[in-house]
Amino acid sequence: MGSFGDRMQREREMRSITLEEIAESTKIGVRMLRALEQEDFDKLPGGIFNKGFVRAYTRYLGLDEEQAVADFEKALEESRKKAAEAGAVEQANLFVTQSSSRPGKTTNIYAAAARSQEEPEPDYSAGFFTAAVILVILLGLGGFGWKLWGYYKQTQEQRVRQEEQLKLQQDEQKRQQELQVQQAKPSETNSSAPAAAIPADTDAAKTGNSGQASTAQSMQTNSKINQDAESGMTSVNKNAISPFQLEIRATARSWVQVKEDGKVLYDGVLTTGTSKHFTSGSALDVKLGYAGAVQLSFNGKPLPSFEPGTKEKILRFTPNGLAQSR
Repeated sequence: MGSFGDRMQREREMRSITLEEIAESTKIGVRMLRALEQEDFDKLPGGIFNKGFVRAYTRYLGLDEEQAVADFEKALEESRKKAAEAGAVEQANLFVTQSSSRPGKTTNIYAAAARSQEEPEPDYSAGFFTAAVILVILLGLGGFGWKLWGYYKQTQEQRVRQEEQLKLQQDEQKRQQELQVQQAKPSETNSSAPAAAIPADTDAAKTGNSGQASTAQSMQTNSKINQDAESGMTSVNKNAISPFQLEIRATARSWVQVKEDGKVLYDGVLTTGTSKHFTSGSALDVKLGYAGAVQLSFNGKPLPSFEPGTKEKILRFTPNGLAQSR
């Protein structure tokens, strides 16, 4: 197994992810994923499908897709060279074995070679010229066909990249719309609370504008309405849920996944000294691949660290703090 397969398997196992989980998400068979890790490229369909498998695999792990494709192509080229060298050695061994098993045939070959040296060689110039012309034509046709294949391959890869970019843009737009809807909910509650707190004063509506007594009564009614509105606004603000902040800092390399209401906010690897900040008004579900290498802070206050060597942990945070840990 080469460096490409070793790296893919090591990154997957570090995140405690199985091949079955990747297959369920990417719709790629487990046999194909295992062939990538073991660099058994003969089991893959070939062409642009192989690169598509590599991109989907590395995207699920949160790795650099372009670097992974480059490593895959290098490993594929090395595998082909080794196969060609092994085939040449096998052919040479077969020839030696056949020659040693039939010594009479070898003697005839040597005798024929000796006779060819004694006899005058015929003029092969015409045949060489014809062969050269045919070779040039074949090379030209091969080069043209190779160019067409390269153009087709490049067009297919561009189409795949455009589809992937379009899907990412659609997902990002959907996420932004959902965030806008969530942010608009508290403002709608605050704007509707004062109106609901204003009572209907039927006495002021009945009196109308008849004289100074009616005017004084109307002023008292308006003052009471304003006081009720202010008290209603205060009660709504007190009952509103304040958003909380969560910081995740890595003291060593660790995979981290953060979800809010089932949507993934972050899925990747934090290296030593890096951190991520999140703000939420509902709840955050946090999954740590290597919890012993992570320091958490809730609203700026550090939380107790996990024991060194602690691996996977699943946590849930609400505005009241840590609600669940397993």
